[in-house]
Amino acid sequence: MEDQKLTPASPEKEEPLTSVHLPTENWKGHLDSDEEVTLCQSIFWVKDAREDIQITRGADEDKSQADNKDDREECLCLIHHNSTFRRFWDTVTCMLLVVLAVVLPLSLAFKLKESRAIIAIEWAQTIWFLLDVPLNFITTIYSDHKGTVKSHKKIFRKYFFGWFAIDLASSLPIDWMVDTPADSSSLAQGLKLLKFFKLLRLLRVDRILVKWQLRNQVKFSTIAICKFLMMLLTGAHWLGLIFWLISIESGCSQPYCSWVLTYAQDFHYYSPIDGQCFSDAMCNEWPLSSKYILCIYWAITTMSTIGFGDVTPKNEAEMVFTLFAMLCGTVCFAHGLTNMCSILFYNNKFQVDNESIMDELIEFFSRHGIGRELGSKIQNYMFYKNNMKHFDPTAEKFALELSQPLAERLKSHLLKTAFPRERSAAKFMIFNLYGCQSRLFKCVSHY
Repeated sequence: MEDQKLTPASPEKEEPLTSVHLPTENWKGHLDSDEEVTLCQSIFWVKDAREDIQITRGADEDKSQADNKDDREECLCLIHHNSTFRRFWDTVTCMLLVVLAVVLPLSLAFKLKESRAIIAIEWAQTIWFLLDVPLNFITTIYSDHKGTVKSHKKIFRKYFFGWFAIDLASSLPIDWMVDTPADSSSLAQGLKLLKFFKLLRLLRVDRILVKWQLRNQVKFSTIAICKFLMMLLTGAHWLGLIFWLISIESGCSQPYCSWVLTYAQDFHYYSPIDGQCFSDAMCNEWPLSSKYILCIYWAITTMSTIGFGDVTPKNEAEMVFTLFAMLCGTVCFAHGLTNMCSILFYNNKFQVDNESIMDELIEFFSRHGIGRELGSKIQNYMFYKNNMKHFDPTAEKFALELSQPLAERLKSHLLKTAFPRERSAAKFMIFNLYGCQSRLFKCVSHY
């Protein structure tokens, strides 16, 4: 049977721009057949495809301009959740949350003097978080079912019945709003403990990480690793400082009635409660760095259920909190480390699949008695094929799951990557227009 000959479109004939130049019936029949499409045959369609693409792009641009006009009308007085300003705002918010998680428990546990730096940090956090509340009412939100929500009413309802109460309660400067009498030390201490409500703002970190993952196309496994490390470090920081605070506020002033006073007596430090010296020798000031290292040391040894026994609880309050810390540590390390091992193992799924293929090859060689020479050549070929820059067997699978416009853009990008010297997208889009993308992908995959 003779091969069907394809003739290019006549350059003299020009059709109006309102019509789309489609391939002939002869060409459609050729596509339906099982015959291979050569590169020489595809050259004849470049001119027709370029004309089709220009017409299609012109229609798409008109539609895009109309959609953008409608979006501008809907987005009046709204901030897009992926805008540059919102990214900057979320980045600064995340930095302030990290400072809050570190500085606030530290200042409350060790009763640090309110220096200018601490006061400036508290003012900056309070003002920033108060401004963040009304800003969330005018920021678009993303819905899995409806896409970007740009309705003021829906945004208001979503935020007001969602995170508004938590954000507002954690942003109000309660200790500044209430006048504390000079002789009321218990009231002052209670107001200081109310500052822990600001830590509710840390629930915002998960929302920021989700936005950051979608914007930067970060793997979910990487986000899971970051969350686990943040939870581990933050938990050790808080548990150690709360353990110190419980010992200080237990009302004990005699040696060996709390772990802090026991450690102070053994290492000749002044009592951090009333400044007493329980040793016959001269006592020294207890450095802040030594206090913090001791708290973190106890927290890590307790959470990991190792516990060397050199820092132990001395009263019931400390024992109860130590039990709570051990339960938290058991859950954290048992659940977290198990998931972390699987996440780290499957972090690079492409590499894991390639390694499993090579292991199957080795087992196949041993079962069928294939020698080293032939086996080495087969291994080298499979290794080269699986690690080629442009070979990706999941390309067609992802393209089938996408809508037609997204699939065409994905395939065009992959084809331009496979042929970096060819910069004319029209020569590659022809395969998308006439249904040849699957055959071209196979050619790129095997050669």
